[in-house]
Amino acid sequence: MQDRPKALQVAPGQIPPALTDLPRWVLWSYVHNGKKWTKVPFRSNGYKASSTNARTWTSFQSAYDSYLIDSTFDGIGFIFNGD
Repeated sequence: MQDRPKALQVAPGQIPPALTDLPRWVLWSYVHNGKKWTKVPFRSNGYKASSTNARTWTSFQSAYDSYLIDSTFDGIGFIFNGD
């Protein structure tokens, strides 16, 4: 199996307020699917998030706080959905 990829640290100061102001954030973790490592979106409670279900998204601050305190998450991500 390939080594787990190393994620870059989240740099909140580099994210524009136009994005951080929107509640379209998820956490993600690398998960090996048997063939390769993939980025799987999660909610802060550890359940999987969906890129198409806004009920599974959260605010930037909530995602970032969860990322800081829970080392099982490798990063945070913004959901672009066409709006």
